[in-house]
Amino acid sequence: IAPYRVTARVVQVIVALSIGVGLLYLVGFFVTLFGGSFDILYGSSPASIVVGLIILGVAASNLLIDFKFIDEGIRLGAPRQMEWYAALGLVSTLVWVYLEMLRLLARIARNQ
Repeated sequence: IAPYRVTARVVQVIVALSIGVGLLYLVGFFVTLFGGSFDILYGSSPASIVVGLIILGVAASNLLIDFKFIDEGIRLGAPRQMEWYAALGLVSTLVWVYLEMLRLLARIARNQ
């Protein structure tokens, strides 16, 4: 089995999707800040569960970018200080995946 290949195009798509998720959360924040309801993001309907699955997939795909960054750093002999930068990126992605998983499980539990 060949190792995964994360091309520049794949990175662009993942970054664009991540920015889209960030904008979705920003819109949801402002809608709820002014008293509105943003059920597609914070509800427990089947549609919000699907949106949660998509967001979880985007969060998990960010791991590909983190691993590519770490792999290229090792291959190119990056300075030692970059270890912390790479570790911070990896840990923040893992925290995002963990939080999205908890949100998805809470939506599923409320739906039943």
